[in-house]
Amino acid sequence: MQIKDFDFSVIVLCPQRNFGGLKATVGTAKLWYPNSDPICVVANDATKEEINEFKTLCPVYKGKDTITSLMNVGMKRIKNKWGMFVMAGARLTSCIDKKILAFLEDEKDIIYAIIDNKHEFTESSLNGLTINKKTFEEVGEFPTGAMIKEGFNDLEFAKLLWALDAIDKKCKFKAILGLKIV
Repeated sequence: MQIKDFDFSVIVLCPQRNFGGLKATVGTAKLWYPNSDPICVVANDATKEEINEFKTLCPVYKGKDTITSLMNVGMKRIKNKWGMFVMAGARLTSCIDKKILAFLEDEKDIIYAIIDNKHEFTESSLNGLTINKKTFEEVGEFPTGAMIKEGFNDLEFAKLLWALDAIDKKCKFKAILGLKIV
């Protein structure tokens, strides 16, 4: 079965509270994907003033102190069926939705971009990571605790643990070359 409608929200992760970066990302999301309903997720150290400024661009939600906590909050807050993560400052280009749609077979597909020769999910960029909301709810949240292991940073290890849970739920991971989120 092929997914026919890629109804997605852009989740802008903004841990450094970069207004200019957020403006560029939200602007390109609204330009190329007017129905993508971009949202921003900041860390718990964002000030009230920063949040109010960010709210002039899109809805803003507060996570905790890890990237994975921002991801979890973002997936819970999206209005559409799919969530696409983008780091603040990255610019979306046209036709990303068509490229992803060509690879989506069902809602258990997890899409991520091959950038800088990083083929494995755990090492891949968060830019372009696309997850179905129902699938996220079934698999569960990304781990948020500190997980220092030899050879893994916290984000890589959290992604590995989440991927193992996703595989247990019969999810398929699909790496796409050339998503062009710059």
